[in-house]
Amino acid sequence: MTAIAVPHAGAAGLGRVATTPGLCTVDAPGGPLLCTARSGLPEPPAAGDWVEAADIGGGRGRITAVLPRRNALTRVRTFSGYGRGGHGSGLRQKREQVVAANIDQILLVFAAARPHLNLDKVDEALLAAAAADLPALPCINKSDLAEAHLPQHLEPYRRPDLPLFVTSAVEDLPAALRGRTTALWGPSGTGKTSLLNRLEPGLGLRVQAVSAGTGGGRHTTTAATLCRCGADGWVVDSPGWRHIRADAATPAALRRVFPEVAAIADTCRYSDCRHRAEPGSAVRVAIAAGRVQARRAATFARYASVWAEGKA
Repeated sequence: MTAIAVPHAGAAGLGRVATTPGLCTVDAPGGPLLCTARSGLPEPPAAGDWVEAADIGGGRGRITAVLPRRNALTRVRTFSGYGRGGHGSGLRQKREQVVAANIDQILLVFAAARPHLNLDKVDEALLAAAAADLPALPCINKSDLAEAHLPQHLEPYRRPDLPLFVTSAVEDLPAALRGRTTALWGPSGTGKTSLLNRLEPGLGLRVQAVSAGTGGGRHTTTAATLCRCGADGWVVDSPGWRHIRADAATPAALRRVFPEVAAIADTCRYSDCRHRAEPGSAVRVAIAAGRVQARRAATFARYASVWAEGKA
């Protein structure tokens, strides 16, 4: 990752994109500007981008340049293809879309219940953050709804290198967000927007109840929004996602997310052990002895296999 100097919000002519798409709201030194973007920009501005914005009066502005990004959070979206004359071709095209830029860390927000806590999804999100070389802060929200066995399931996530927040309040979070740009990322319905409203009560962001029929979340946040958090922090309220990409699960990322499994896997008899039925699998022995969780070991083995097959 290339190191790029971070601009400061008071720099002349520089602002930070708060909302997209279409007209962009830019947090500029003289106040917010509703901006159009100059044609010919390499790509559309995204929430978190630092931009050069000209104030044209009346609270309006024009983005003339987007500064180089330190990093970007992306997701893949599917669009319908079109033929000549605007008629649909029937083709489905996948494109990578930048959700937020210039992020320092990711606050991964999951609910203890309503919707159901899927720890496999927590692991996938941690892998995606590790692949992007971004620090991750897992947060289990709605802890007042948690089942009695939740602490046992969360034990592998209580590590010195992984700050874990289990909360129905926000007392411990402000210090972790101070002076940083933090992306809130997680499935819909887990309380990301509600959490942000509690951190900054004046925001008044719109929230919506979990679907009674499916138990899943509804997409209240449809586009990323950058908000100031405290005196020197920024938070990106990002859209919930149905499927997160963890296809860049390198051995380094796997070791970072599954340290307890990776350390034992190093002692297996065979270096290419899949930890299933192979003789000499130290991981299988550790599962039987209760030293690692079978679910975590299976997820580790699955992504390790995907990586090995991709490099074969």
